[in-house]
Amino acid sequence: GPPVVKVIISVPKRNFRHAVSRNRIRRIIRECYRKNKHILSEGLGDQKCTLGLVFAGKEIPQYIKLEPIIILLFQRLIQEHEKAAG
Repeated sequence: GPPVVKVIISVPKRNFRHAVSRNRIRRIIRECYRKNKHILSEGLGDQKCTLGLVFAGKEIPQYIKLEPIIILLFQRLIQEHEKAAG
C-alpha cells in the first residue's frame, strides 16, 4: 500500500551555498531515515504522517553522529503522538 510516512528534507541555501553540499546532507539524512523508518511506522501504526526535516547545522554532519539524533527525534515524535492520541 501507500507509505505511512512521507518525508520532506530541506537544507537551506543560506547555510550551504553549493548544491553539492546540500545534496550530500540530504543523502545522509535520507539514509538515516531509510535505516530507521521502522521506528516511526511501528510507533504510528497505520496513521498517516508527513514529516518535514529542516537541517539547521552550519557544517556537513557525519552519518555516525546524525543517526542517534534522528532515532531520538523519531522516539520523541511517537511519544508526542501518543500523548495527543490520549
